[in-house]
Amino acid sequence: MLTSLFVGTLALHLGGTDAFTLRTASRTAHRHNSRHVHMAIEPADVKALAYYLSEVACVKPPAELGGLVGLLVSRGEEVFEPGSDASLHPLLVPLTRSTVDGEITGLLRWPGATAKLPVVRTNGTQLNLLAQAADQYIHREAILADADDAADKGDLAALAEQLVKAWNPEAAANAPGGLDGLLLTRVGPFATSYERLALKHLASGSEQAALIACERSSQLFPVWGHPMGFHARMLQSLGREEEARDVARAALSLPLWTLSPMPLDEIITIAQSTPEELAATKRLKADGKLTEEELRKNNGYDKRTPQEIAKERASFLLDLVIAAPEAYSYAACRQELAELYTEAEDASLAAFVCPEAKP
Repeated sequence: MLTSLFVGTLALHLGGTDAFTLRTASRTAHRHNSRHVHMAIEPADVKALAYYLSEVACVKPPAELGGLVGLLVSRGEEVFEPGSDASLHPLLVPLTRSTVDGEITGLLRWPGATAKLPVVRTNGTQLNLLAQAADQYIHREAILADADDAADKGDLAALAEQLVKAWNPEAAANAPGGLDGLLLTRVGPFATSYERLALKHLASGSEQAALIACERSSQLFPVWGHPMGFHARMLQSLGREEEARDVARAALSLPLWTLSPMPLDEIITIAQSTPEELAATKRLKADGKLTEEELRKNNGYDKRTPQEIAKERASFLLDLVIAAPEAYSYAACRQELAELYTEAEDASLAAFVCPEAKP
C-alpha cells in the first residue's frame, strides 16, 4: 500500500509519461527548409550578458546563450539584469524572470571547474537543476515540444537544428526506452528522467531496477542533493529505513540548496535528525571546524590546507541560508563569502559574488 501510494504521488509530481512517438515526417520536411525561413524563436542579442559572463563571472559564455535566452523569452519570461539583485543565490547568473511566479532562470557558476554552466531555476532560496548545459536544455525542450505536439514544436526544432550539434530527429525516432530513454541516450543525463524510470520499475514490481536507476542518477549528479534525496525517499517507501537514513544523511552533506524540489524537512526526518541539529552542524563547519566523527577518522588531526578550509567554509555558509533562514540570507553573507574565496585563492570568484568587496 505504501509503495503504490509513493509511486502515485511521485508520478503526479513529476508529470511522467512513457508513450512517445517522434514525428519525423514533419520534422524532416522542416529540417530541409528551416535555414531559409524566419524562426518565431530568434536567438536574443546577448552581447551585454556575454560580457558579464566573461568579465565579471570569469567564465566562457556558452555558444547557445542567445538561443537559450530567446527560448525563455518566447515562453513569457522577461530578461533579468545580472548583478541587480543581491538576494539571489551568489553563484547564480540570472538570465530571465518568470512573469507568473517571479522565479529566475539562469546559469550556475560553480567554484572551480567552469567548462559547463548548468541551467537552473530558483525555487525560493534553492535551485532546481534543469540541465547540465545550455545545449542540453534546448535539445530536451525541442524533444518535449514534439512529444507534446506543442504549438511551438516547429520553431524549437529549427532552433535546435541551428544550435545543437547532437540534433538528429531521425536517429532519435528509433531510440529505445520511450521518452526518458530518448532523453538519456540522445540528449544527456536528467535526474527527472531517472526518477520516472525508477517509478516505472517500481510500479512493475522491480524494486532492484528502481533502486539501480536511483543510484545511477546519484552517480551522475554527485554534487546535487536532490537525486540522493529521491533515492532516500524510495528506500523509505520500501521499508529499508537504515539505508534510507544513510542516503538521506549523505544528501544533507551536499549543498542544501541542491535538494530542491525535495522538501528539506522530509530529508531531515528520513535522516533521523532535526532542523536544529542540522543547523548546528552547518554552523560548526562554516566556522572551519570538523565534527567529532570526522576528527576520529583522522586520528584527531585536521589535514586540510588553509585554502581547502576557506573553500569549505564558504560552501557551508551558503548552507546556513537554507538551514537557518531566520538568521542568514544571501545578501548578508556576500561580503564574508568574498573574503573566504579570497582566502581560498580564488580572487575572480570573490569579485563575482561581491563586486563591492575590497581585495
